[in-house]
Amino acid sequence: MSDDALQKAFAAVSEASDDSKQLELMRTIITTQVIAQAMQPQQPALPARQEFDSKKWLTIGTLGVAGGLVASLFAVAVAIGWAGGYAVLCAVKSFAPCRKCRGLGQVERFGKPRTCPRCHGRRLRLRLGRRAHNYWRRTHQAGTR
Repeated sequence: MSDDALQKAFAAVSEASDDSKQLELMRTIITTQVIAQAMQPQQPALPARQEFDSKKWLTIGTLGVAGGLVASLFAVAVAIGWAGGYAVLCAVKSFAPCRKCRGLGQVERFGKPRTCPRCHGRRLRLRLGRRAHNYWRRTHQAGTR
């Protein structure tokens, strides 16, 4: 072999040696970065943003409206039932015990029993609903004569 070929071979070996040192250095750097990254606390991954589901929200809104309507109808039915029951009570039993004397006809004033000023000792009072019915009936009869 010639000197020139030997010098080229020596240069190639030196270069390969330098490359392997650089590769070893890079491998060490990358390994260090992987270890450092593993030691850092992991941040939770953000969930993928879902698209707006209009069918789901339409269903929820419809159920909300339907529930509100059912509740309203129930409230109206209860009010009508209560009013009807009170009307029947006023028709059947027009008088109720006096609230001031509790149906006794007397109240105690200044330590002495006195006649009840509200029911005048009769122990009963006309129910409010019956009083309203009587007023309406009188007005109606006065207008149709």
